[in-house]
Amino acid sequence: AGHDGGDAVGNDHDGHDHGGGEHEGHDHSAHGHEGHDHEALGPNGGHMLVVGDEAYHVEWMHDDESGKVTAILMDSEMKNEVTTTADVMTIEVTIGDGEPRTYELAAVNQSDDTPPKASQFELVEPALITALGIGEGVQVVLGVEIDGQVFEVPIEHEAHDEHAGHNH
Repeated sequence: AGHDGGDAVGNDHDGHDHGGGEHEGHDHSAHGHEGHDHEALGPNGGHMLVVGDEAYHVEWMHDDESGKVTAILMDSEMKNEVTTTADVMTIEVTIGDGEPRTYELAAVNQSDDTPPKASQFELVEPALITALGIGEGVQVVLGVEIDGQVFEVPIEHEAHDEHAGHNH
């Protein structure tokens, strides 16, 4: 009865499954791509945040020496600046279980329109830069109003991996 050849077929299958295993290796290379887009820096060399389903972006930079944080409102393609009538952009920082602190970045390049419009906001506040640099256990949310709609965007902490590449 052992002459059915059933076993031989079974063994064959094993070999096949092995080949299937190679597919996993493929997915790996696709994975490397994700990290790539994320580190895309803005036109001014700042970090990019997606606002409102890719409708807008905010490019934000910080100057550790002067303590200045700058945020620039950009369009969906990160090419042109977008103006808003908001006169401040907020950054709310919560460290651990502490009370949230809200920092206001004032509009710096307001136009002569009524109401005035601006695309760049900044604040000199070393404490904010310190908070942004802590990373672990800190929640940071950027708030901006565009055309009457308020967007709140969490600033993800990717600084950890990036710092390895920076020669600060």
